[in-house]
Amino acid sequence: MNGTLESDRDSGPLAGQWTQHKFDMKLVAPNNRRKFHVIIVASGLGGASAAATLAEQGYNVFQANDGRSGLSAFAAEQPDLVVLDFIMPGLSGADVASRMLSKQPDQAILFVSGYSETDSIRRIAPKAPLLTKPFRADALAKAVRGALARVEQA
Repeated sequence: MNGTLESDRDSGPLAGQWTQHKFDMKLVAPNNRRKFHVIIVASGLGGASAAATLAEQGYNVFQANDGRSGLSAFAAEQPDLVVLDFIMPGLSGADVASRMLSKQPDQAILFVSGYSETDSIRRIAPKAPLLTKPFRADALAKAVRGALARVEQA
């Protein structure tokens, strides 16, 4: 199904078609989050905590501890969203975002940072939101839902 419930198709009872249609849709709702693939590119406890928070909420999550492994995961996973720390050892978040966007210009990215690099982020990824650290789990969840909702509207 392509996201449209087709009334002229005879593929079984309407209730079954509706159930399949809902299952096929990528909506940011609790029982549909498992369909979204999110890569967290952040080192240390913050990255692990963000990955655990989103996995607990039902998202398919892969955590990369540095920019290089984040780029490898990006190439293999084709994620719906990349949550990217702006300041990391090795490749910076700016470097990682620039490389990702050169391959996939419409890639959804949510930056997280404890610094105010708003101008740098706007130059690299003008549409990417910024979640300022420290943040609570509910703020991360809201930012991820918002980023994914923008993807669905595009």
